[in-house]
Amino acid sequence: MRQFKLVAASILGAGLLAGPIQAAAQSTPAKPAAAAPAVDPASIKALETMSAYLRTLNAFELKADIVADEVTDDGRKLQLGSTVTYKVRKPSQFTIDTVSDRKVRKLYYDGKQITLYAPKVGVYAQAPAPPTIRATLDALHDEYDIDVPLEDLFRWGEPGDDRDKITKGFYVGPARINGVETDQYAYTTGDVDWQVWIERGDKPVPRKIVITSLFDETDPQFSANLDWNTAPGLKDADFAF
Repeated sequence: MRQFKLVAASILGAGLLAGPIQAAAQSTPAKPAAAAPAVDPASIKALETMSAYLRTLNAFELKADIVADEVTDDGRKLQLGSTVTYKVRKPSQFTIDTVSDRKVRKLYYDGKQITLYAPKVGVYAQAPAPPTIRATLDALHDEYDIDVPLEDLFRWGEPGDDRDKITKGFYVGPARINGVETDQYAYTTGDVDWQVWIERGDKPVPRKIVITSLFDETDPQFSANLDWNTAPGLKDADFAF
């Protein structure tokens, strides 16, 4: 779009110039247009604004409709769907329900212990947990090799959120997601391309996320459409197993 504006401006300008001025312009070599930065500062500012708003949410409910590619051992790419529902009350409580055609999982964190429950088979496991959501997510990953879906929602804007590792970032354009006006941004971090659609207005929450993994030749994708309730009425019972 910027190139188009530069060309259009030069064409219009040539029609308005005359005589010696036009000849002088032709004899002077045109300066090449400056290359756009690989990371547009506006794209980083959008992430910072979104992150700052997410940190103001002391409680929220979130429903995510997820579609993810799974690559089999022989290189086939399968598309699987699931729905994840979050109930979160900072700094130390959450419940995450994951429902798909193949499994149902419930993850409870009440500030003292974490419980993973598989209701279809009637099995659960419990372990002591740290006193904050962030520390509990780290413990789940480091000690039990469990990654929570969309856990970056709790990490954006915090130290170690990999913002400084972004090598490409730019504004794509406006988009409507489930009736909500958003702005779409695209980024590259390491061997991952990712996009985020951020709601316009005074509640800049992410409304859609798409992640493409470049380390696999099949380029598997993860996408999630997000529906937010930023003023839920949550009780202690919501986080108790």
